[in-house]
Amino acid sequence: MRAKELDVARSIQQNLLPSAPPALAGLDVFGRNLPADEIGGDYFDWIPLDDDTLAVVLGDISGHGIPAALLMAHLRASFHAVADASR
Repeated sequence: MRAKELDVARSIQQNLLPSAPPALAGLDVFGRNLPADEIGGDYFDWIPLDDDTLAVVLGDISGHGIPAALLMAHLRASFHAVADASR
């Protein structure tokens, strides 16, 4: 049962990361997350704020597993809230 739960958590975590690079002229950006365990606290994200501005975040939460993944999800929510407020 735990393996299935971790598989679901991994899928959710992967869906929290960007699925495609931002479309900004003259800028090539790529990201990939390969956690050491099923899930973890590594995080990257980008949000275009306007046609010429890209907000970028890169993080590594200490530790591995569920606690780090939960902190990563919180960081993502905070990043998106701040970026949305600045638009």
